Amino acid sequence: MGVSRALSAVAGKKSDTIPALTTKVIEEVPLVSFKTVKYFVHFSNLANNITKGMEVTVKKSGASVKSVVSNRIGIGIDLAVNPIVNGVNLDMSIINNEAFDIQMSFAKLTI
Repeated sequence: MGVSRALSAVAGKKSDTIPALTTKVIEEVPLVSFKTVKYFVHFSNLANNITKGMEVTVKKSGASVKSVVSNRIGIGIDLAVNPIVNGVNLDMSIINNEAFDIQMSFAKLTI
């Protein structure tokens, strides 16, 4: 079994569309439910023949979170990952700075 299939089986794969020039919360995670969350994210716009992949690690530190983006693959999509604390939840949001919609899918591991 490949890594992506194993992650999908363990964490569940989710997909969504992020409209052009918007910020979208792709997932809300209760702060009490994790110490670290690692996202494996894939972005694409097939009409423009572009894709981008990355890993995002979010670590809880008290009532705040810190994040790092690593293992970026691909270019051509202007976006930002913005995990923030919103009350008792981590809001994992994506900022689409492009003039076109972006399709995304992700799997995650939670510790």
